[in-house]
Amino acid sequence: MNAVVADASVAVKWVAEEEHSAQAADILRYEAIHAPAHWLAEAVNALWAKAARGDLPPEAAAIRAAALRQAPVRPAPLADLVDPALALSLALGVTVYDSLYIALAQALGVAFVTADVRLIRKVSPHLPGGLVRWIGDPEARVSPAEPA
Repeated sequence: MNAVVADASVAVKWVAEEEHSAQAADILRYEAIHAPAHWLAEAVNALWAKAARGDLPPEAAAIRAAALRQAPVRPAPLADLVDPALALSLALGVTVYDSLYIALAQALGVAFVTADVRLIRKVSPHLPGGLVRWIGDPEARVSPAEPA
């Protein structure tokens, strides 16, 4: 089965037109899209931020949040991920929220895809090649036909 871990920055691109939304839509073709259970709260918070800045009407944010609730994401319980995520956070200097995605990708043996450039720059030098991928990198473009 081809599978991937996708974070909230990718999920938001499924419902809000942003740079790399087309690449994010490609992720939806995977047989399995995994994310730690907090992904939906993170994604909806990003929609709230767009509405708070005036970039998205509140009604549109609510419609997009409803669409995200229907996204084919398999949420992973946080309990088994917390310890490895904390260890990653302490070692890499990133938030536990971000490390939960990396810990899940490691546990499943699949790639983690993000649109967060700062996260990529911070963790890529310290993790095995191919584990963490930026959605906009044409050389690391993730497609469902590609093994993780």
